[in-house]
Amino acid sequence: MKLQKIKIGGEDVKKIVKKPDEYSDEVLAAAIEATAQIARQAYEIKKNLEFYLTKRLTASNATKLPFIGIDGIEMLVTLKSGKWDCKVKDPDEVYKEKGFDPKEIGKYVFKPSWTLAKEVRKLGGLKQELIDQLFRQEEPKIEIGEK
Repeated sequence: MKLQKIKIGGEDVKKIVKKPDEYSDEVLAAAIEATAQIARQAYEIKKNLEFYLTKRLTASNATKLPFIGIDGIEMLVTLKSGKWDCKVKDPDEVYKEKGFDPKEIGKYVFKPSWTLAKEVRKLGGLKQELIDQLFRQEEPKIEIGEK
């Protein structure tokens, strides 16, 4: 699939992507924002088409649909059943109130927290060394928003 022709300041985004070192930071930022907008639009289109195809496959009791992709390759759509999820706040408490053990329907998992760890780290010593081994800062990321 080819990258669509998109111009930023008279330049094709494809050229900007191939040789980003030849363009100013502002042009690169504009190209990032343009591709983000395209990605958002493509995501909305994809979700809408998936909704309609799911509706049609469900109506005809089909779980498979063979088709030819845009590259001429034989492909297959598979309709999978929806994931079960618990949206109730504090389901363990609700389950416990009815006299049941919440461990029957869920598991308790330790989840490390930098917010907690950074406070303990201030104590220094072996705890600080261990926390420094366990936690790593992620790479910086670019975020684009309105002024």
